[in-house]
Amino acid sequence: MKISLLSRDYGREGMGANVRSSTREYDEKTSGRGGHVAVYITGQARSLDRTICSLRRNVFAPLVQQGYALTIFVVGEDDADDAYKYASYLGPDALPKGVTLGSIVTKSRPEAPRSCVEAVQYANFRWYDLGGSGSSSKNGVYTEEVLSQLRYRQDVDIARREYETRHRVTFEWIVNPRPDNVFVNPIPILSEVNSAKLYVPSWGHGYDSRSLSEDKRRV
Repeated sequence: MKISLLSRDYGREGMGANVRSSTREYDEKTSGRGGHVAVYITGQARSLDRTICSLRRNVFAPLVQQGYALTIFVVGEDDADDAYKYASYLGPDALPKGVTLGSIVTKSRPEAPRSCVEAVQYANFRWYDLGGSGSSSKNGVYTEEVLSQLRYRQDVDIARREYETRHRVTFEWIVNPRPDNVFVNPIPILSEVNSAKLYVPSWGHGYDSRSLSEDKRRV
């Protein structure tokens, strides 16, 4: 099984030009080949209403165009203000042709085992340079959030494996796009990438030409 977490490369010409050129390339090179792809969506849904269009255009549609059958698996945080967005935007009635729902589960943020929290703190991970140390510091609080995200990933992977057993299918790829990211380029043609590699985002390539500050231009 191969895993892709997607890559973002906005380019200095802006998002629009990049999307148009990559879309033309897809039209020229893509052909259907069949197979199954699992799409993992985890964490908070607070930005999903602003990112769902990019997921549909640059993740779902290109994979369907490549001939894959997509199945969505969601393990979301049960945030009273935003959890409903998962069912609204990724429920069975909201999914495009060629995309089906495996499961949607929302749950309260799990409490990380103290041994895990202490192991991360002992390794001296500092998410923020001025975030301090200790469980009540900014770094300590964020450590707990990172570990909860890892738990959601574990739970969504269990859901996928149970689905495979129940439906007697095997997913060739796992795609794990963050629900708070805007994806401006179509996902690569999977048959043309190295299946022995794990693909992760290339952070820091965004560019906002409307900003006057060099620091603010970098997303």
